[in-house]
Amino acid sequence: MCHPRHQRSIATAGTAAPRCHNAGRRHRHEEMPNSPGVERIGDAQREDLAVTLRAAAADGRLDLTELEERLEHTWAARTLGELAPITADLELWIGQRRKTEQRTSAAHTARSALRYSIATFLTAMAIMVAIWLLTGSGYAWPIWPAMTWGPWVIMQWVITHSYRRHAKHLHTAG
Repeated sequence: MCHPRHQRSIATAGTAAPRCHNAGRRHRHEEMPNSPGVERIGDAQREDLAVTLRAAAADGRLDLTELEERLEHTWAARTLGELAPITADLELWIGQRRKTEQRTSAAHTARSALRYSIATFLTAMAIMVAIWLLTGSGYAWPIWPAMTWGPWVIMQWVITHSYRRHAKHLHTAG
């Protein structure tokens, strides 16, 4: 069945019969069925795969000629199905690499959050101590916010550093 856009009427024996101008040939819409392997890819996906292939070569998993071949196939690929064979033998390594990147990203986020918490705590405490000193109040009231807020910052520091040690251990073990 031809797509209505591809049909044209040809008068045959006084009747108008719809006929395809591409009779006998496949149409683009017929070549691309709805399956996951034929999903079109863009340059960003090709570039991501190229970066992964270069990392595999840097790790010694691919030699230079194999890298060049796979990069050529990567840039020539139009669908996800065409990309799958390029990395079929690297899937385990790619999975481990992604896990390492996620752990590194999570550790970086935790360290950033810790720095922010410590900076906020120290700034607020400095302001409170300055107010206490400027008012000449004899009672050291900033101790109460320090005693309630401080343990939370210390707990965050302990958790972040234990996670960091755990992540280092996993990285050296894997």
